[in-house]
Amino acid sequence: MRLSTQNDMVPTIPFNIPHSIESARLWNALNRDSGDARAVVRDDVKLMAQAVHESIPFILTEDASTLYKYCERLRNTGVIHTRAIKLADGFDSSALREDGQSGFGLESPEFDDE
Repeated sequence: MRLSTQNDMVPTIPFNIPHSIESARLWNALNRDSGDARAVVRDDVKLMAQAVHESIPFILTEDASTLYKYCERLRNTGVIHTRAIKLADGFDSSALREDGQSGFGLESPEFDDE
């Protein structure tokens, strides 16, 4: 995978034929809600297709209304493995873990005053 940079700051992945083929597969599996704008969902599907094709494990987004919803819907039905991480409520690094663990799971030892 070759990344290009826009303004030397943000890496971008060009949308190519393999991404469009993956996009079509996801679009056909999607079951879009009737109230969601087709153009917005189409662009979200393109982002998901790029992530799937490039083996990107997660997408960070503040868009809970479409991108997060549809990415998780496709993941929960087994169509994709890429996870969406919703930033609308803030970021928690445990979201990057598949199991959501936020600590080591160790209890603090209790000491006697004796």
